[in-house]
Amino acid sequence: MSWRAVVVVALSVLFLAIVVPTIFARFPTAYTGAHMTGTVVTSVDADSPAWRAGLRPGDSIGCVDTRDYAILATPFHQQLAAYESDPIRLCITTAVPVRHLAFSAERGPASPQFYGNTTMEALRLFSYVVFLFVGCALVFLRPSVMTGLLFGYCLCVVPVGSAYQALTVWPAPAYTAMMAIFGPTSALSAVFLVLFALLVPEERVPRDWRGWLFWAAGIGSLAVIVVGGIYRVFAFGFLPALDPTHRLLSNVMTLGAVVVIAARLAKMDSPSRARFWWVAAAIVIGIITNELRQGTEAFWPGVFGTLTIIMPLTLMYAIVRRHVIDIRFVISKAVVYGALMTVVFGVIAAADWAATRFLAELRVALALDAVIAIGIGIMMHRLTPILEGWVDSVIYRKKHAAEIYLRRLARTLPRAEREETIDRALVEDPYGELDLTMAALFRRHANAFTIALSAGVDRTTLTIDGDNDIVRFLITERSCVHLGTLNDRIAATFAGLGAPAIAIPIFNGDELVSFVLYGVHRDGTRLDPEEATLLETLAESAGQAYVRVENAGLRALVGWTTQPSSS
Repeated sequence: MSWRAVVVVALSVLFLAIVVPTIFARFPTAYTGAHMTGTVVTSVDADSPAWRAGLRPGDSIGCVDTRDYAILATPFHQQLAAYESDPIRLCITTAVPVRHLAFSAERGPASPQFYGNTTMEALRLFSYVVFLFVGCALVFLRPSVMTGLLFGYCLCVVPVGSAYQALTVWPAPAYTAMMAIFGPTSALSAVFLVLFALLVPEERVPRDWRGWLFWAAGIGSLAVIVVGGIYRVFAFGFLPALDPTHRLLSNVMTLGAVVVIAARLAKMDSPSRARFWWVAAAIVIGIITNELRQGTEAFWPGVFGTLTIIMPLTLMYAIVRRHVIDIRFVISKAVVYGALMTVVFGVIAAADWAATRFLAELRVALALDAVIAIGIGIMMHRLTPILEGWVDSVIYRKKHAAEIYLRRLARTLPRAEREETIDRALVEDPYGELDLTMAALFRRHANAFTIALSAGVDRTTLTIDGDNDIVRFLITERSCVHLGTLNDRIAATFAGLGAPAIAIPIFNGDELVSFVLYGVHRDGTRLDPEEATLLETLAESAGQAYVRVENAGLRALVGWTTQPSSS
């Protein structure tokens, strides 16, 4: 498993491990009698713990840690923090001299259900799991800055409301660390969303106005969060759960995401706008539902929190059906092994639980675990090739059949006897089998390259000088070159050829004799690494075939004959 997978899975598990128990928690509440707005005490109930300690309306407090502040001034109205017997320590900053107080909260009634009822709690959790699934899947299958930002957004729409209250039973340092993570999540979710809106569907930061705005928004937001956090720690000694700085930043970034989406839609041509519209709709839905989720109380966060699920589902539709984000869902051996290992660990864990619970008194639990582990290991070894074959032949049947045919074609190509046969194998077969937008074969004549055969292009005459940038790249790298990673001047060289995506060289020794251009798939997705490697293999076989045909021509020219093989 790569470091990227470890980080993504670890963050997802960490957030789920913190919030899942708190969503369904039923804890005794803490009663102090204090009512606050920010750091100012607005009222104090008579004969309450806070009143008896000397806290009065109009006092401004400080010298308080994050957990004690959460118990004293619960961040969500009409919700209560969990009871903790440790004393609440604070100071009255408006007193001269500053007075220090310490008092314990009283144990109150059981907490109400934060999301109203168990059904809404389950739906709220399910919506967050969908967000994490979409974010993790895109990072695994198309790792890039863009998908990383989307994962960050999915992670930061975590349902933290219940965690603020249920986790006040944690020690103060642990609760403070949790708040340092969850405190700015609302603002960070808006920041990630506007950065994602600036990039999608590109994988890297663009160099136009979006690039400048990307760096300005990212660096500026980070500075606001860091500087604001440092200031509050030194000025007040705590991090309020509902930080006005975070809320202001969230509002600014949310408005920025709407402006960015509108500007991008206005600048796009009609086909691009039709594809991008689904991403725009997903982002707008995410903004609306997230704002409603944060701006409501009691039962309604569960309702609007559940409605946030529309955003990832709309985005997945845009990816899978509209191909807005260029992704080919290729299940590799690593993914298959990961899925199998997940099943294996689940089965072994279930078996261990059952053995420990029901068979411990018989003293056979350890032996049973060993037998199950060995049996699962043998089954995993047998199932891996079967599962891989099933995935290729069923889920990606058309792609699998095309790859099998092109591999067979590559093996037989060195036996071709005419140059025209090799040309068609390089151009027409990949163009048809892989459903490409275009394919064109360029052959050297003197010090220039001209089109020998093409498919799916309008312009059939084009001369590329031997000193062209793309020619030097191909000679130097001797492998597939992705034209999208080069500059705009090289892309302009092939104007009229239907926007080729990759170029693959064909050598005769050290001499570049030909190269082939291939476009993207007709559904808008790019060639995945496996397909690019397959086309390189086909080009290598074509190079050998060209040499064989050339040698046969030379032998015929001097009157040699080819003797049949004794085999």
